[in-house]
Amino acid sequence: VLATEESNTWISSGDALTALLWGVNTRARQTANIHRVHCSQQPDTEMIAMAADGRERSPDKCMTGGQYFGNFNVLFMTTVPSADLLSMDTVAGARVALAIRKSIDRQLSTDAIADRIRFMEAPEYAGRIRWGGDLVLTNWCRFDLFLDFGWGRPFDATGGEGALPPAYVRLQQQHDNGDVTVVITIEREGGHAMKSDALLNKYATLLKIR
Repeated sequence: VLATEESNTWISSGDALTALLWGVNTRARQTANIHRVHCSQQPDTEMIAMAADGRERSPDKCMTGGQYFGNFNVLFMTTVPSADLLSMDTVAGARVALAIRKSIDRQLSTDAIADRIRFMEAPEYAGRIRWGGDLVLTNWCRFDLFLDFGWGRPFDATGGEGALPPAYVRLQQQHDNGDVTVVITIEREGGHAMKSDALLNKYATLLKIR
């Protein structure tokens, strides 16, 4: 848990890691002059879309009246100034992490989730659900599946190039040692800038899997 400059607020290590990875992607795109359409409607800002666990946060921990028994992914979005993401200053990074934490507290409250459930169940709103961001992040660390059928260690496999969209982040954790593996994608022309990012190299080690 990291202290912030505001009283009665805090950010988690996950918030800080998300802010770091978001900044890495934003800086790499600017360095590579990647042309794209920003998802945020506000000037000089960036938007992140994240998936969160809604099972423990749903009203009375009972999703849709007990009629839904699978995963409950609550999707929320956060907008921050581009300048904070482009900066490598720790104070700027803390502002991004705090914005993420405030969005989690606001958009994943029990009342907010109840409102979303009512919205999704109302037939007049069918087809009006939209979710997207300049960066999309999902955390599989708590929900990874580990089965040992005696066939050796599990591995990731893809269908080749283009299996994942650019600006996508996935976190996975190894059961045996606790290490977190981050899959982070970017447009091809931004690859070199991302791999040479000073903050990314300070806190992460590049894994060459191909």
